[in-house]
Amino acid sequence: MWKCDRLKKTLVELSNQEQVSEIILIDNTDRTEDINIPKVKHILERHNTFVNPAWNEGVELSKNDTLLILNDDTWFDWDVYFYRYFN
Repeated sequence: MWKCDRLKKTLVELSNQEQVSEIILIDNTDRTEDINIPKVKHILERHNTFVNPAWNEGVELSKNDTLLILNDDTWFDWDVYFYRYFN
């Protein structure tokens, strides 16, 4: 719900990872501001669709078989994460 100030930084960090081909952001708030970050497909719901339906929509829209599902207040050291799972 955009309460974590770090969300945009996380999206940029993920978009800079070569292993990431797309980021689907289900925005289930009443916001109208579009996010313009490479690889981010920003879906503006304009109302709260709740967590599970939003995650399900993201899975349906994804073109990949390997997915990472995150909340807006979750972040990692992406270099460590991608090294661990892709090397």
